[in-house]
Amino acid sequence: MTEQVAMTDFRVAAYEKFLSAWSAIPDDRRLQLLHASVTEGIVFTNPTKPRTGIDDLADHLRAFQTRSPGGSFRLVAMLGWEDNAIATWQFVDAAGNAGFTGYDVVAFDGEHRIKSILLFSNVPQQTLK
Repeated sequence: MTEQVAMTDFRVAAYEKFLSAWSAIPDDRRLQLLHASVTEGIVFTNPTKPRTGIDDLADHLRAFQTRSPGGSFRLVAMLGWEDNAIATWQFVDAAGNAGFTGYDVVAFDGEHRIKSILLFSNVPQQTLK
């Protein structure tokens, strides 16, 4: 019998590091996670304001913790091909309750770090009728 070895796709690994940077963690840890998962010139496009670069993105993540103390996000599913992926994620509040979901269209560089994210949320103002 051969031993089963768990394998993690580079896209999943980088994206989960990125998601963990949204959590209630010290700023220096947040920056470590971002540097490990995204490029210096990351472009994060969401409905409120596009963010460019790690520092701008880190500011956005800190502000998220101010609005949603203890909140975090978890990966639900990911579809990937080459250096691209579509991720389904879910918000989790500080008590561990699952909340709204959304989708990110993610592009990776040759070093397997995220270079761009285009975010879509399952919130009423983004639902097409």
